[in-house]
Amino acid sequence: MVYTRIWAFLHIFLAATHFLHVFNCFLCIGTFFSLLHVFSAHLHFFYLENLL
Repeated sequence: MVYTRIWAFLHIFLAATHFLHVFNCFLCIGTFFSLLHVFSAHLHFFYLENLL
């Protein structure tokens, strides 16, 4: 009985940590893409400024 409870708790804990890891990964990718977007916007602005 106690063993089953520990096993269930372990499963919930693993599922939660997995979800957090995936969520963190998505946040990381989102941050990377937003930085890339800002960088490309700066490059475009710089290019247009030099063109005019």
